[in-house]
Amino acid sequence: ISMIFGFVLRSTIGAFACHRGSLNLRSCAFHTPHTSISDTGRLITNTEPITSVVDYHHLGIAVCDVSRSCKFFGQLGFKKIPELCGENGVVVLKNPGGLYMHLFAADLPLDQAGNVLMDLPKTKYPGHTHASFTVPSVPAAKSFLESIGITITGERKPEGRTRAVFIRDPDYT
Repeated sequence: ISMIFGFVLRSTIGAFACHRGSLNLRSCAFHTPHTSISDTGRLITNTEPITSVVDYHHLGIAVCDVSRSCKFFGQLGFKKIPELCGENGVVVLKNPGGLYMHLFAADLPLDQAGNVLMDLPKTKYPGHTHASFTVPSVPAAKSFLESIGITITGERKPEGRTRAVFIRDPDYT
């Protein structure tokens, strides 16, 4: 399933970026199944609700060409972690901020140039449509993306200030 990647300015405490229309995880009532230590060293107990999520561990993406996608995400700071790559063809990448990305080969090639979840004019299918990453400066991220030849496919400019930019990977996600 395809996604559009967005970069937003951090506007809340913690690991989540907040923007109009975002899901408010504080209203969820799910609980963690056990006690564990987060990557940031925080103790998470089985009495804490899902609102205690401290970060986004990984994002899994089915892609047409794993090597091409590794190169694309490498431009965004993700590095391959060979010791975590699976025998089943999953390639694990990690960025300096600690986000892991799992890339694996899709079973079918793209049959159209576009994102089935976002680009069909009259049909909206259910599914995860995009990932949004928090960066220190959206204008700086936009300049960087443009400087390495990545096309900005959309922007959010409330009150004339760039608050989010959108890009797509080689599979239109």
